[in-house]
Amino acid sequence: AKLRRTQSSSGRSARKSASVRSCRSPSPAPSPRRCSICSKPSSKIFISYRRDDSRHVSRLIHDRLAQVYGEEAVAFDVNDYPAGVDYQAHGQALIESSEVVLVVIGASWLEATDAKGRRRLDVANDPVRHEVEAALKSSARVLPIFVDGAKAPSEEQLPESIRALSRQNGLPVRPDTDFDTDLSRLLEQVSKLVSGGSATHNQVKMVSSHFSPAGD
Repeated sequence: AKLRRTQSSSGRSARKSASVRSCRSPSPAPSPRRCSICSKPSSKIFISYRRDDSRHVSRLIHDRLAQVYGEEAVAFDVNDYPAGVDYQAHGQALIESSEVVLVVIGASWLEATDAKGRRRLDVANDPVRHEVEAALKSSARVLPIFVDGAKAPSEEQLPESIRALSRQNGLPVRPDTDFDTDLSRLLEQVSKLVSGGSATHNQVKMVSSHFSPAGD
């Protein structure tokens, strides 16, 4: 009996020691995902937009998101890409490693034409079309953002390769007095989709600086 008590006590001590070691040696945090092109930490959020359609409001959306998640967490413009990389391949790599892709759709997004008079979305190498194609093929949540009164395009209005965009539930971002309200709602939705997202209601209020895209 004395031997059994000694073994039992020894077993408890071993388990206690293992528990202490476990508490003192937590598993290392997983390494952040990195872009396959430039090896920098990948962005969590990618913003796709057409410059001559929604540049200003897209910049405002970027600024709000960057205030909450940090500048590096939001991929926004080709000008921010590293020098010497294939911008289309780099954009695709960022999209593939992102968790959320915002597709900003303004009043001329659907019917914008190039120098030859062709509708840009009908051109296979159109950058915006390429971004949407990559986003729809990726594991990211694709969220259309409708600005300047734009409406969701129908399937018939889109090239076959991006028709699924018409079925993605989106959000409006309206100008003037509705702007801050809509941006707050967008931030709250994004926080539910991004891993480790902590854009609480108070954080959303903190980054609401009450500016509007109208008139600038």
